Amino acid sequence: MIRFFCLLLIVTALHTANAQAPGYLGKRFYAKIEGMASLSFGPTSKNNGASQTYYDYESGGFGADTRYGLSAGYAISRHQALAFSVSHLKTGLLCENLYFERDFFYQLKGNTLSLGYLWFKTEKGAIAPYGTYGGLHLQKSFLNGKFDNTINGTTQSPTNPKAAAIDPKTTYWSVGLEFGHNAIIKDKIVLNYAFHVNLPLLKLPFLVNWMDDISNANREGSLEEQNKSGFETSAKERMITHNLFGVKLGIGLLAF
Repeated sequence: MIRFFCLLLIVTALHTANAQAPGYLGKRFYAKIEGMASLSFGPTSKNNGASQTYYDYESGGFGADTRYGLSAGYAISRHQALAFSVSHLKTGLLCENLYFERDFFYQLKGNTLSLGYLWFKTEKGAIAPYGTYGGLHLQKSFLNGKFDNTINGTTQSPTNPKAAAIDPKTTYWSVGLEFGHNAIIKDKIVLNYAFHVNLPLLKLPFLVNWMDDISNANREGSLEEQNKSGFETSAKERMITHNLFGVKLGIGLLAF
């Protein structure tokens, strides 16, 4: 499916790459810094965004899921562009630990690579990379968890190192839709805003049942192996909500 997605992008791009002169004022390439945010249902890295209790410590009410990074795009026609981005996220993760038969809190960090195809609304005066656009993105996140025995500076028990005796790493694939607008100032500065929605790439037609399945997955092996499996499951569940929707703002340069 991933190969098909990439092939579709390439074929679509080549089909119209030479149809019209690409680029706003002949400029095709742009790069920008960007940040994305959405209301969090928690937990965040500071234990906000959920009305639950972790380590007998009540979490905060309001929280935001955030990501920030760099992106670049290249116009391949007057109404199409390819885009690439790398972003970083940091959030919280509640994960069951079978060694202590209770939940533990992790700092969940990761970098996400994204490959995208953008189409611009030429009937609204857009000329890639300027104007209103829609986009389809394929994303892969490399996630790493760090056992955290403190919340808001208060040490929580237990502190036994076996609570973190796993390799807390996993990957997460997703596919996203984006709708936004690029404004260009003085033919050089790019201002961007966009709304995005992301869903897990695998088993999309059965998302609800899939979430139930991974929540109730049967675990086998040693406690360490079961804790590792539990971490991977919890991390992917957390990414579904962290990555589900958001608002993106960016600023950059229209280079050449």
